Amino acid sequence: MVEIIGEQRKSTFDPDLAREINEKIERKALEERIKAKKEPQENNTKTQNLLDYWTIPNVKYKDKIVKIDLAKELLNEVKKDRFEIADAQLHYSIFKALYDNSDNLGTEEIKKFLKESFSRKITTATNIEYRLTGDLVIHNLIENHLSDRYITSTEIVGSNEYIKDSITPQKYKAILGSNNLQEIDEVFKWLFGGDIFAFFVNDNLGMQKSFIRNVKFSVDSGGINLICTGNLDNECRALGMCYSHENNL
Repeated sequence: MVEIIGEQRKSTFDPDLAREINEKIERKALEERIKAKKEPQENNTKTQNLLDYWTIPNVKYKDKIVKIDLAKELLNEVKKDRFEIADAQLHYSIFKALYDNSDNLGTEEIKKFLKESFSRKITTATNIEYRLTGDLVIHNLIENHLSDRYITSTEIVGSNEYIKDSITPQKYKAILGSNNLQEIDEVFKWLFGGDIFAFFVNDNLGMQKSFIRNVKFSVDSGGINLICTGNLDNECRALGMCYSHENNL
């Protein structure tokens, strides 16, 4: 038996006080967790702002739904890093995706970039071979990672026109991937502020042989132009696109 010598020490433990302190600690920890969820993460925000592209989801392109990364700077060559020049159908596909998701954050920033960029002619990877019979729409003449080359045969030659008033929707199906003329016009009007007007070789009379023209876009005071008579020049001024890494392709 151990004998305790001297005055025994009395316990000062107060269970009510301990419970009150624990509750204060737990309440403070909960408040800090809630605050952390509400505040943006500084590192993530900085990383997002430093990205050199926008990711556009829900892009319907050639029977697939994909995410496309759109470079924040124009290309002056057919390919730069992982970004490449795209065909006219993919151009319209991303415009339609932006239109369908117009409430998403960042859409207005992309619209501003596109309006400024299209103030001069924008080159696409789509060419039209005008022939004596049966014109050819050739997408991705320079093959890239966005799509293989594919060709559609239909009559493209004809009068210049507002797309919404056309009676030949099949030519726009071949060029833009859609024959819904009113929807095409609505998309371009929302994006660029005016109806879309198309330019073509007007007739094939006197043609001795076929010749090729590039499909380009441009914006003027009247709206947006689909130019199917563009020269095949060495100057490339194009949107840069690529499949997003998030597609896991």
